[in-house]
Amino acid sequence: MPTLDVPGATLFYRDSGPADSAGTAVLLHSLFFDGSMFDPLCAALGEDLRFLRPDHRGQGRSRPTSTAPDMDRLASDTVTLIESTGGGPVHLVGSSMGGYVALRIAARRPDLVATCTLLGCTAAAEQRPEVFAALEGRLREHGPAASVAELAYTMFGDDFLADPAKAAAREHWENRFAARDTDVADALRGVYQRDGVLGELAAIRVPLLLIAGEQDHAKRPADLRAVADRVPGSRLVVLPGAGHTPVVEEPSTVAAELARWWRRPTRDVDRTDAASAGLSNPSAAAPQSGHPNTPGPAHRQKERSIVSTAREQATTPRPPWPDQASEAAPVSLADGALIGNRCTACGHRFFPARRLCFGCGGDILEEVLLPREGTLYSYTRVHVSSAMPPPYTLGYVDLAEDVRVLARIEGDPDDLRCEQPVRLRITEDGAWSFAPTGPEEGDHA
Repeated sequence: MPTLDVPGATLFYRDSGPADSAGTAVLLHSLFFDGSMFDPLCAALGEDLRFLRPDHRGQGRSRPTSTAPDMDRLASDTVTLIESTGGGPVHLVGSSMGGYVALRIAARRPDLVATCTLLGCTAAAEQRPEVFAALEGRLREHGPAASVAELAYTMFGDDFLADPAKAAAREHWENRFAARDTDVADALRGVYQRDGVLGELAAIRVPLLLIAGEQDHAKRPADLRAVADRVPGSRLVVLPGAGHTPVVEEPSTVAAELARWWRRPTRDVDRTDAASAGLSNPSAAAPQSGHPNTPGPAHRQKERSIVSTAREQATTPRPPWPDQASEAAPVSLADGALIGNRCTACGHRFFPARRLCFGCGGDILEEVLLPREGTLYSYTRVHVSSAMPPPYTLGYVDLAEDVRVLARIEGDPDDLRCEQPVRLRITEDGAWSFAPTGPEEGDHA
């Protein structure tokens, strides 16, 4: 496997396919994985393209270094790889952590990007840093092998975890997770302490293909929807049977989406349309340097995200962007319940409220009150946090068959158990949490 020297590290990368192919795809892996996660995807895509799959510094066969593997540094490493192997423009594909890296490259070096595909990521800063800070502590103290079940649940959807036909792939990656060095905690810190790049999306010059798993336990499809609405012409695809890592769970489906996206007529984003959507100054989006193969103005065409159209037609209050204040509280103090919404076409319910149903694609959703009682699906004790004074307990609560809520869990952690009945508690100022039910609870929660 070839290597590349970058400042402070030596990167290993996989280079397959003909060097004189019609195009090059650079595939950037998720946290806890390595470039081999794309092997099934490359096989499904065929041999017409050249595939470059680096192991990010400190992961896979690229050994840990004294320099922190933050997202900006990984983006710089990848730019060096692209420039040293042909210069681009390339088809850039990033999964989860790789998506955070790909976003930075697409915004800061648009001359190197022919297309960009993101899976399981967001342009915002981490919204739940305390959860990942707690995981970092467990990795450093006990090693990854002690957290394999947690990592598998985070990385994969319910279907993949339960499907006997996928047991071999599941076992393969569980074994790889267990074999990781404790230094992988450095990479985790780089992920959850990353800065948001919402303000840089206006510099992206190509529409984005955004692929989300409906069963993603780490990120919501709405996180990628926020990106789609800020880069005109982008396409959001939600895979009902996939979780956080569709390239591993459904490589053939992802390959088909990529092949269609790569074959479509190439065009730049029209920033006149972007400006009308309230984005940054279009002149700021112009690349610093061009590339002879980068499509020019003659190819530009005004496009709208398919999600943008659905948003304009929806009837429920618009959810806030990650960097905006909420327009509506997620709780009803009068009813003592959480406020979600329901698709009028298929009946699927959501919390927080969404603008598009990711079950059937319906765009008419109505506000509903969610059940006050549910069951505790899973929980963890947080001992290191910058969000609130530790220790405290976070858990997933199933309020119905189709609604799972991440919430603070009250009560003695030694008395908690999975599948335990819990009830919603709301304070006068609107703060909410769940607590185990019992005879003393009554109906005052």
